[in-house]
Amino acid sequence: MAITTEEVKAAADLIAAKTGKTPTVAAVRAQLGTGSFSTITPILREWTEAQAPPTVAASPAEPAPQSVIDCLAAVAPQVWTIAADLANEHLASERTAMDLERAELQSALADSSATGEIIAADLETAQAQVATLTATIATLKTDHAAALEEQTAARITAEQAAAVLRATNDQMQTRVDDLHDLNLDLTTTVASLRTDLAAAQGTIASLTIDHAATIAALKDAHAVALHEQTAARSAAERDAAVLQATSEQQQIRLAEQQDHNADLTATIAGLKADQAAALAQIVGLEANHAAQVAATHAAENRTAAAEATAAAQASQIADLQATVEQLRADLSVIRAATNN
Repeated sequence: MAITTEEVKAAADLIAAKTGKTPTVAAVRAQLGTGSFSTITPILREWTEAQAPPTVAASPAEPAPQSVIDCLAAVAPQVWTIAADLANEHLASERTAMDLERAELQSALADSSATGEIIAADLETAQAQVATLTATIATLKTDHAAALEEQTAARITAEQAAAVLRATNDQMQTRVDDLHDLNLDLTTTVASLRTDLAAAQGTIASLTIDHAATIAALKDAHAVALHEQTAARSAAERDAAVLQATSEQQQIRLAEQQDHNADLTATIAGLKADQAAALAQIVGLEANHAAQVAATHAAENRTAAAEATAAAQASQIADLQATVEQLRADLSVIRAATNN
């Protein structure tokens, strides 16, 4: 909810009644608990101008006697010296305080994106203090050139503060550019991970096809081996029948049959070994398939983490850009107040 002119003036009246001093922009904002410095500054300036006593035209007066003029001329240098010393001490104290506040604000600006508003508040407070001090010096000094010199010094101080803000703004812009580059790198990484994931998925599909083909070939080889084993057994049975029917050659045929059976036993053992190796190869392919699936899941997890990191970086970049825009707006207000 925007603050109104009446609320700002009421807060200024309350602060002036409590403290007996001219309220600052920061004090009014603290009293209201809300409001921007760019909104409060022109209203408070109008309130301050309204508090100045009305100017009364001086009535013609008779010239002072020469004795009074001589007396004033004698003490005027001492009065001027005392007034100038007091004003210079006050000015030095205020400048020291402003330097300390500026250093603290610059340190705080490096730690928080919201420090720009605090720096603007303290700078406006310092400008109000400089304006008050300039008015005091102008009252004590009758030399217009000296008053212009003090105003010039105050303007230089404000310009130095503006230069600090510009440097800080440049640093923030550099950080935004760095984060933007990091976001581009993360985007490239995510694209690379997606490419790797697609390649892994293609590899898994190829291995799956090869695995199925290998299993089919092993099954066919196993069927052929079983068929050969069955045929061999049938042939042995036929040979045994022939041996039984042919008694004259029984001994010879028996020896031959034993040799043939030994060969068949070796063949069967070889086929069983081939079957065991095929089963082991099937198990290995299934293990490789499981490893490829696990690698795919890991790549998907890395891709999701990279996308989350990229989203967080993009959000941080948006926040920093909003902070930079706020700093630029506050810098414009400070320049406008300095020119006024």
